Amino acid sequence: MSSLMNRQRLKVITKSVALLLAGLIGIHAPSVASSTNHSLTASQHQERPTLSDIVPPEMLAAYKGFQADADIVRLQQLKYWVDLIEAYHNKTGRYPLQNKQQRNLTVFIATPQQQQYTYQLPGSEYATMTQFVNDLEAGLGHPIEERYDPQYAPDVKPNYYIYMLDGDDYFFAIHTHQDYSFSRPVAPDYNKVEVSNRYHNYTPKILTSSMLFQSKAYKQAASKRLQKPEFFSQREALTLQATKSEP
Repeated sequence: MSSLMNRQRLKVITKSVALLLAGLIGIHAPSVASSTNHSLTASQHQERPTLSDIVPPEMLAAYKGFQADADIVRLQQLKYWVDLIEAYHNKTGRYPLQNKQQRNLTVFIATPQQQQYTYQLPGSEYATMTQFVNDLEAGLGHPIEERYDPQYAPDVKPNYYIYMLDGDDYFFAIHTHQDYSFSRPVAPDYNKVEVSNRYHNYTPKILTSSMLFQSKAYKQAASKRLQKPEFFSQREALTLQATKSEP
């Protein structure tokens, strides 16, 4: 790999880190063109500079502290969304946005700001966050709060959650910095925790809600005390009705 390519890659990663660190102190990060597809191949992950290569120690400490708290919030929010989805199914007999004509689609659980980092695959079907929330509320018969990944910009992992329908099955995934016994590793500092309505033998780490939420490992991880609870509660409060404030 040429030195020019290395410099270009370092520039892109430095931009992402700068955006992330801006998010750590509560500044809404500006849009970055061509940053939507941040999924890297295994070789690209091996070649990329580590955070310690490009971030001063004091910033790296802030980043790791943020991720430790953010993972706790992500795990709690996974249960929040799954509980709503399964309550909807118990009441209606179907999953949100599922019907005879539409049985395979994806929704990015992301704020308007986070949507700029999502990536739609050609030929796949997608629904908007507004459509998802509206259908959930209609099926449940009451308003809901919208809870999003607390990270404003992506690093090596997506900064949003994913709801997906595949025939009769639903899937809901979050992305964590830390690896857990119930998570699926994707790359260094990038792990996936996923719930479905049934256990999938071909992917053991996709668990049912009862398998995950009743496990000792999940309960211990999700009940840890936040280092900065006020910071995260204030950030969450900003987007509890994000779809209602869209133009």
